[in-house]
Amino acid sequence: MSRDIGTENRAVLRILADILVPAGDGMPSASEAGVAESGIDEVLNIRPDLYGDLSRVLRSAQNVEPADALNNLASQDPEGWTTLRTAILGAYYNAPLVQEKIGYAGQPAMPVDPDATPPYLASLAKVRERGWR
Repeated sequence: MSRDIGTENRAVLRILADILVPAGDGMPSASEAGVAESGIDEVLNIRPDLYGDLSRVLRSAQNVEPADALNNLASQDPEGWTTLRTAILGAYYNAPLVQEKIGYAGQPAMPVDPDATPPYLASLAKVRERGWR
């Protein structure tokens, strides 16, 4: 279930994200990558456990100078600081524009033969041969 963080929180997120991930060296800023739009929606769909802390952090940053909000968060709320960075960076690196810029084409499909013996079993056999039980 996707949760909407709201228009005001998106505006705050956009500003904070651009401070943490500015444009540079040919890479887009967080807002250019859509972090505060579809990016955060995808993150919260995958990690709904971040919703509560992220909403709290963004509400607390409203009407506060962005740099002060980030400094206060980093020094006084480690859990919120981690949540904010996780959400922003997750949304950023999941953005198609960013993936294209870094040359990430996604994880390749790796076919699995369900009848084959997994390689780790050979390692376990060697351990057993040495006398481990």
